[in-house]
Amino acid sequence: MEAAGIFLSPALQVIFDRLAYPALQKVAEIWGVEDNLDSLRDALMRTQVILQDAEEQQLTNKPVRLWLSNLKSAASDAEDILDFFIASEAVFRFKNPATYFSFPITTASVAEKIKKELHRLEKTINEGLSTFNFRVPCTEEDWLLRRRLKFFTNKRETGSCVVDSKIYGRDDEKEKLVKLLLSKGTSQDGYATCIPVIGIGGIGKTTLTQLAYNDERVVKHFDCRIWIFVSEDFDVKKIMKIAIECATEDECKLLEIELLQSRLSKLLQKKRYLIVLDDVWTEDQDVPLLTGGLDGCKIIVTTSSQKIPFMMDFPNSPFYLNGLKDDDCWSLFKHRAFGRREEEKYPNLTRIGKEIIKKIGGVPLAAKSLGSSLHLKREEK
Repeated sequence: MEAAGIFLSPALQVIFDRLAYPALQKVAEIWGVEDNLDSLRDALMRTQVILQDAEEQQLTNKPVRLWLSNLKSAASDAEDILDFFIASEAVFRFKNPATYFSFPITTASVAEKIKKELHRLEKTINEGLSTFNFRVPCTEEDWLLRRRLKFFTNKRETGSCVVDSKIYGRDDEKEKLVKLLLSKGTSQDGYATCIPVIGIGGIGKTTLTQLAYNDERVVKHFDCRIWIFVSEDFDVKKIMKIAIECATEDECKLLEIELLQSRLSKLLQKKRYLIVLDDVWTEDQDVPLLTGGLDGCKIIVTTSSQKIPFMMDFPNSPFYLNGLKDDDCWSLFKHRAFGRREEEKYPNLTRIGKEIIKKIGGVPLAAKSLGSSLHLKREEK
C-alpha cells in the first residue's frame, strides 16, 4: 500500500496538457477521433471535480482505492504513449521540417495503441464516476467556474527578475541557453535570431529565461535588454509600445503601427539587443521579427505551443524544456513544505512526500504548489 494513499491530480493535469499538443490534434483529425479527445477532456474535468473527495474516501473505502489505483495505471500508460508520440513527432519534424503540419503516424500499431490507451483511461474514469457517490464541493458548474477564474487570476504578469529565492535542477539548461544568447550571427536578411523556449505549463520556462536574462555574461553582451509579458493578448502595437518604453524609460504616445515600427527600429539601430516575449499563447499570427541591430541580436519566445516556432520566418532550433528530476523536485517540494532541516524530524512525512513527487511528472510548479499547501501540516492523514 502506498504511503498516504494515491494522489492523482498532478498526473491527470499532465495528461490534460499532453492532449493539447498541436500535432496530436492534427493526427486526431486524420484518424477521425476528435470527438474521442473531447470526451476524454470532459471526463478529466469531471474527475478533477470529485478527486479531492475520492482521495479522502480511499483511506476507508477499499473499492475507491482500487479504482484510484486502476486510474493511476491507466493515466501512467496514457502518459507514456503520448510522450512516445511527442518524441517521435519531434524527431520527424527535425528531420523533415517542411512537412511538419502533414505529419502522420505512419505505423498503424502506434496509432491503435494511442487510441486504445486513451479509451482505457476514459473508460476507467467513467466506471468510477458511475459507481461511486463522490461529493462535489459545490455545484459542478460553480466549481468549474471557480477553477477557471482561479487559473486566469493566478496568471500574474511576469518581469525579468527571478522571484524564487532558490532554483533547483536548471544549471545545465541555463548554461545551454546562455551559450545560445552569446552566439554570434543573425538570421538571413539581418533579422534577429529567434529562440523559442517550449514546454508545458508550470515546467519553468519563464524562470529559466529569467536566469539566462540576468546572467552577468548576458548583461555585458547586450547593449539593450527588453522583457515583455504577452500572455493571451498578442497585440503587436502594445508589444512595440512596451519595447519602446523599456528602451527609452519614457511613455510612448504613438498609435500608428508604422510610427511604432519606425521608432523602435531607430532605437535599436546599431545595437545588440535581447528581447524576451514571455508566455506567448497565440497561434494565429506571426511573431514580429526585427532588423537593424548589430550582429548577434536575439529574441526569446516562451510558449507552450509547438506551432509557434514554425510561424517564424527564420526560427532557430526550438529549446524544449523537460521536467525536473525527482531529486530536484523533492528539494523544491521540501523547501516549501518544511522549515530548515525540519524534514529530518518527520521521516514518515518525508517518505510520503517522496511518493507524491513521483506522481507530478517533474513539473516544478506542481512541486511548489503541493509543498506550499502542505506547509506546517504534520499529520500523516
